[in-house]
Amino acid sequence: MLVVSFSGRTCVHPPHPQGIDLPCGRESLGCHKEPPHGHPSHPCTDANACRRSCAVQRPFVQVQHLRRRAQGFDVRRRFDGQRADTPEEHTEFTADGKPYTVQRFVLGSAPAKLPIPEPRCPELQALIQQMEELPAPDGFRRITHLLVDAGARDFTWIDPLPKDIIATPPTIAFTVVTAKFQGRVAVQYKRGLDLYAVELHRDRELVERVDEVFFDALGETLERLIDDGSWRRIRVHCLSGRKSVRH
Repeated sequence: MLVVSFSGRTCVHPPHPQGIDLPCGRESLGCHKEPPHGHPSHPCTDANACRRSCAVQRPFVQVQHLRRRAQGFDVRRRFDGQRADTPEEHTEFTADGKPYTVQRFVLGSAPAKLPIPEPRCPELQALIQQMEELPAPDGFRRITHLLVDAGARDFTWIDPLPKDIIATPPTIAFTVVTAKFQGRVAVQYKRGLDLYAVELHRDRELVERVDEVFFDALGETLERLIDDGSWRRIRVHCLSGRKSVRH
C-alpha cells in the first residue's frame, strides 16, 4: 500500500497487482484536506491564531507533484529481463522457402526457461525440467522464478556421459546476489542415492552444503538458502514530475 502524506491530509493508494500509474498531486482522487484558514467550516475561527499554531506544528511541508508506477510482485520475469508472459517468437518457412515470424502465446503460462541448451544426459534434463516446472514454496512462482528474483546469472552446467555420471555428477551452477547470500550456488544430482545436493560457495570456498534433497524439496531448500523475500515488496518508480515545492 502506498501512503502519501501532505499538509492536512493523507492519500492512501492500494497497489494494483500489475502496476498502475498513481497520481499524487493535490487533485488526487480520494484525498481530503482541510478547508482554508478563515473558512466558516474550518475548525479554527481565529485565522491568525490558527496560522501561528500550524506554523509551530508544521514549519514546512514538502509537496511533490509526481506520477508514480507501482509494480506488484506477480509481474514475473525471465532470465533475460523480459516479462515471463512475453510471447515466444520463432522463424518458420513457407513451402517455397520464404521465412516468416510466428509468435506463440499460451494463456496462463509464464515460464522462465533456464539458459541451458538441450542436454544429452537424461538426469540433467530431468533436473532442468523440475526446476522449470516445480512450484516454489510460496505457491506463486516456479523454482526458476525464484532464481530470477535472486538475480541468478553466469550459468554453468556439467552434462556428463553415462559412464562418467558418478565421477562428474550432473550439475547446474549460477551466481546469486541477495540479502541472504552472495556467491555461487550448485545443484548436483547424486546417482547413487537418486537425490540432489545443494552447495553454496563464496570466493571458491565451500560455505554450506545440504545433502539428500528430494526433488520435491528442492524449491524449499533453495528458498531457505538464497531467497530474501524482496520480490514481495512493491516497487514504486517515479515517472515524471517537477522539483519539490517547499511550503
